Amino acid sequence: MHHGDYFYLFVSFDQCCRGVKSTYRTMVGRASSITGPYVNAEGKAMLDGGGTQIPGSNQRWVRPGGEPLLLRPEGDLMVFHAYDAANGKLALQISTLTWKDGWPQALVGTSGEAR
Repeated sequence: MHHGDYFYLFVSFDQCCRGVKSTYRTMVGRASSITGPYVNAEGKAMLDGGGTQIPGSNQRWVRPGGEPLLLRPEGDLMVFHAYDAANGKLALQISTLTWKDGWPQALVGTSGEAR
């Protein structure tokens, strides 16, 4: 996706579908050209294992992954899944995509319910 002066690449890393034992996560990198190179927030190339995780886990929701984006004039959304740490069940999560210091931010649910 393009935002501001950069192009952003969202990708899935590691293994999915093992419940709370999954290592699955979504990573993002950015580049000034659509053809890259894409780097993480520390400048490490994604081709060399770099990537900035989005979103992170919290105590309730772990191993968030998947990166469909819905780009809308009224605000962008990120749709993903996360596992409930209490019972291992998978739940749909939808988060507003916000921006901080040129990097996208998304949050997993914080209450007892997925959001």
